[in-house]
Amino acid sequence: MLNIKQKIKRGFTLLELLVVMTIIGILMATSFTSFVGVGRSNRFEGAARALKNKILLTRTTAITKSRKFAIRITLTKHKKWKLVIIDSVDNILDNDDDRIADKPYFFKKVSLDEEQEIEFTPEGGISYSTSNPIILTDSTNKREIWKLPIILYKAAGMAKIGDLQKIDMTKKEDGEEGDEVDGEDESLENQLGLDG
Repeated sequence: MLNIKQKIKRGFTLLELLVVMTIIGILMATSFTSFVGVGRSNRFEGAARALKNKILLTRTTAITKSRKFAIRITLTKHKKWKLVIIDSVDNILDNDDDRIADKPYFFKKVSLDEEQEIEFTPEGGISYSTSNPIILTDSTNKREIWKLPIILYKAAGMAKIGDLQKIDMTKKEDGEEGDEVDGEDESLENQLGLDG
């Protein structure tokens, strides 16, 4: 007698395919969520670094040219925040001979609490600033607002990027005070020592 072994080619069952597709879907969803968070973080911290670098550039230019320079951050009619560096030309700001010294910088998906102006002396110190710290805000995700302070050191004319604060807005919607996601209860003013 002939013993012929028949090889049966077996495929995947429907249940096996569903399990694998479910696992792939879960992995893709978690990686997408973390990818979106990383993109938001990079964009937001990049805007803070750009502001810090513009402050350093303006300070250095004021020292090099031996005259007053200023940074102005204004809200355009298209609801975008625009930063320009102003050259006083004659060492007097806000008269008719002031000119823009560099290309304007536009903040993407980042806002400020108010329009800002920072004036630098020919020695490189900050003679005037609208507010200190300057607070950058990212509210692209309405459930979690991010705030990042830029702290100005007026005598040195320098800036430091503070700690990122994540404010959970879902608790505010429920009628509670919004808490920071990282669990800190201190206000920004208390952390910076500005509350008096």
